[in-house]
Amino acid sequence: MPKPTSVIYFSYGLDVNGDPAWQDITSYVISFDIVRGKSTELDSYSTGAANVVLDNRSRAFEPQYQPSPFYGLIEPYGNLKIVTSGYTEFVGVIDNWSYGYSEKGFNAIATIQANDNLASLAKNVLVADTFAPELSGTRIKNILYGTNVYYNQPSCINAGTRTLTDDSVLDGDNLLDYMQKVATNDGGLFYARRDGVVAFKDSTFTNASGLPTSRKNLCKNSSFEVAISGGWSGGVRSNTWSEDRTWSYASSNFSPSVTYFETDAAKYLIDTSYNISFFVKNGTAATKTLNVSAGMMNGVTPNQDTFTQTTITLSANEEKRINLGVFNSGFTTNGIYLSVDQFPLTTANAFYIDAVLIEQNILMNKYFDGASSFTAPANQTYSIGFEGTTDNSTSVWQTTVSQLVDFTTYTYVSDANFSGIQFSDVAMAYASEKLYNKVTVIGPFESIVDDTDSQSKYGLKELAITDAILDKQEDNDSLAQFLLSLYRIPNYRAESIMIPLHNLSAANQNTLLNMDLLSFIVLQFIPGNSGNTLIKNYQVIGISHNVTLEEHMIELRVSSMDNYGLVLDSPLVGFLNTNRLV
Repeated sequence: MPKPTSVIYFSYGLDVNGDPAWQDITSYVISFDIVRGKSTELDSYSTGAANVVLDNRSRAFEPQYQPSPFYGLIEPYGNLKIVTSGYTEFVGVIDNWSYGYSEKGFNAIATIQANDNLASLAKNVLVADTFAPELSGTRIKNILYGTNVYYNQPSCINAGTRTLTDDSVLDGDNLLDYMQKVATNDGGLFYARRDGVVAFKDSTFTNASGLPTSRKNLCKNSSFEVAISGGWSGGVRSNTWSEDRTWSYASSNFSPSVTYFETDAAKYLIDTSYNISFFVKNGTAATKTLNVSAGMMNGVTPNQDTFTQTTITLSANEEKRINLGVFNSGFTTNGIYLSVDQFPLTTANAFYIDAVLIEQNILMNKYFDGASSFTAPANQTYSIGFEGTTDNSTSVWQTTVSQLVDFTTYTYVSDANFSGIQFSDVAMAYASEKLYNKVTVIGPFESIVDDTDSQSKYGLKELAITDAILDKQEDNDSLAQFLLSLYRIPNYRAESIMIPLHNLSAANQNTLLNMDLLSFIVLQFIPGNSGNTLIKNYQVIGISHNVTLEEHMIELRVSSMDNYGLVLDSPLVGFLNTNRLV
């Protein structure tokens, strides 16, 4: 595919509508680069930057050259916008124009250096003030749009999940530093989107806090076996618990199937969505097709109004993780069911089911930017839940829509063995710089949490936050527990992924260009093209573009999601593997 078309604009001054008076300078562009986000997970988000190199042999960008079509517009603090294939990739403020002359002055270039809107916050200072206790998002909005700070740009600010204390700031305290401090205390993120809007995502976006759940671990292991009691009843079962920690069923004369019912009516609310997550494995050397369905119980029978179904194909010995969304609409239920049937009818085959997890869904309007809430199309139930290896600490977010075709918000990035967006290079690491098995959070309150197993194996690695501004002991405790859950064990992980955008199909180019900070990707490849497939889930923490006349390269800097699904003391996933959890 050809390199996608990028359009570069700059402006100085406003048009009749009060918007930037954009000037298209694409025909002058030699190259440009964009760097946004951060390099490592523990950093705060830094100011994004763009550099545009222009052909200036006509002196079009010389500020004192009156014949220039842009005379009077070449000024610092103008605006810069970069749009590729219709997707805005950068909006910022011009800090500097620089000029270079080579070949004895016959060759001339001009370079625009611009920063995103975090730069204006970084250059701003606070006036001495004292704040009343309030949620983190409220604190950010009150400062940005208060009487002491004049910020006249749009923003996208979550409400916040933790209450801040009656904190004070001093004359001259840096505004951006304080915004990042508030975000850290919430367990959230403060950054600038690719459209230039500053945003605060609280910890409902970056972490699962744990909702009422029903977890059935279909495993044979004395350390974490869950008994069949507690509301669960099994369908047809010909075998007892098997030693490979999976439950198997083999039929001799009809289609293998299994149905489970969870009949604790108190757990399931009217007009509430639920997500059912589980694993299915093909235990044979033959390809299988399975019909998977789920729904709410109405009396002793499944309620057809809540029925959702998908069909999956499993190759020999393949395991797949499945999510189904169920909406309990308008009636009092006495439970929930899950059914897996082999199709077409066969004999003497086996499949395996492992680790069923049922949880209340997170409202999807928390996961979309903009003024209006997300509205699902008719007959679709959007669901959010955990997926990962059932007996290891690798659960991550999975978002699905309950229709016949599985849907996720992940973008797949792959090597040539797979059909996802093709990368050219991946940098992997397995190191200790993100290993912390003791976390101390000190402010008005003090919280100390330890992972003694990790300390025994790797030695003591402590992360200390000594300037916490949380108003409640439980919020202080939850922040410490959240940080420990993320960093207590090392991960074999990707740090950066290089993708040649100019080599992708138009559809994949658009998918990648539509990506922003905090997007999710699945990386799948066969290292060295030898052995098994490596599949890892990541959140994008940095995006860079390097564009010349011939090429458009994109670098994604990523953060591992291996531990995000694990929340200490959570009834959801707080006991997947007792060797790796406190």
